[in-house]
Amino acid sequence: MLGGALILTLVAVLFTTLPGNYEIVLASSRVLGGTEFTDAIGHVALFAVLTLVWYRAARMFVVVGVVILGLTTELAQQLIPERGSNIADFAANGLGVSLAWALVRLRRW
Repeated sequence: MLGGALILTLVAVLFTTLPGNYEIVLASSRVLGGTEFTDAIGHVALFAVLTLVWYRAARMFVVVGVVILGLTTELAQQLIPERGSNIADFAANGLGVSLAWALVRLRRW
């Protein structure tokens, strides 16, 4: 389970740090609708999944770790062409973590 969490995290970090004009980035944006709002939905989904995977793999410090990952990827995007970061994206990352944590608490995993 830990190996899967690490691989998913690596893929997420690689994807979120690709330049915004790469076709895979543009295509994923189009699939979600291509707006700032649908981009935020993508952030919520990605960070919810990461939180659930890491929670199952290693319960200690999961929420803090995924929040730090979200902050780090947002800061890194400032340095990447055709990408950018903003507080709304970081908030969407945090919302994904919060939703996943609430689901975990409700399901008592």
